[in-house]
Amino acid sequence: MNTRIEGQRALIVGASSGMGRATAKALALAGAKVVAAARNEAALQSLCAELNAEGADASYVTVDVQDRDQVAALFDQAVSTLGGLDLVVFAAGTNTPKRAVEELSLGDWHALLETNLTGAFHTLQEAVSIMLPKGSGTIIFISSVSARRGDKSGIAYQASKHGMDGLVWGAREELKGTNLRFSVIYPGLCDTPLVDKRPVPPSAEDREKALRPEDIADACLYIASSPPHVNIKEIVIDTTHPF
Repeated sequence: MNTRIEGQRALIVGASSGMGRATAKALALAGAKVVAAARNEAALQSLCAELNAEGADASYVTVDVQDRDQVAALFDQAVSTLGGLDLVVFAAGTNTPKRAVEELSLGDWHALLETNLTGAFHTLQEAVSIMLPKGSGTIIFISSVSARRGDKSGIAYQASKHGMDGLVWGAREELKGTNLRFSVIYPGLCDTPLVDKRPVPPSAEDREKALRPEDIADACLYIASSPPHVNIKEIVIDTTHPF
C-alpha cells in the first residue's frame, strides 16, 4: 500500500480500457477507494471483479461523458459510494480513422469534441463543484503529445487536446489559492485500443517500442501521492523511439 494513496477516494472516468483501466487498477491496488466509470459495462464489471478479488475497493458506474446529466449523476453516485472525492482522473477519449482534413466529417468532428473536450468540461465542472467547498482535491487530465506539437492524429483530435489545455489553464488561474490541483499528462504513442483507430494501425514492431498504459498509470499514481503542497502541473511521457 502507498500511505499517501491509501484511503483516497478516486473517480476514474474512461476506465474500461487502456490508460484509464490501468490507472484504476494502479490506484485501487495502492489502497485508494475507486469508482471506475465508462460506457462499457461488461469491461467495468470485469475490472472491478478482478480488483475486488485482490482485496481492493472498487465499484463502477456506466456513463457517457457527452451527456451532462449522466456525468452529474455519476458524480452524485461516486460521492454517495465513497463519501466524498479526493481525486478525479479524466481518461476518456476517442478518434476516427477518417481524420485527415479533406475527409473528416462534421459528425466525426462533433463526436471527437463532445467526448474529448466537452466530456472533460463536464468532468471539470462537476469535480470542482464537489472539491471547492472542502478546499482540496486533485484533478488529472490525460491528454496527448498531440497538444504540444503537430502530428497526424487529425485536426479534430488535436483541437480537442489543445482545448483541454485551455480548460485546465483557465481553471488553474481562476482557482488559485483554493488548494485544488490540476495536472495534465501528455503521453506519446501508447499501445492502447485507440491506436487501432488509426488509418494504418502501428506495426507489431512499433507497438513493442510504444508506451504501455501502465506507464501513464504510474504517472497518475505519482501525482496523486505527492504531498499537498506540491502541484505537478504537467508531465510529458514519451519513448526513446521516434514514430
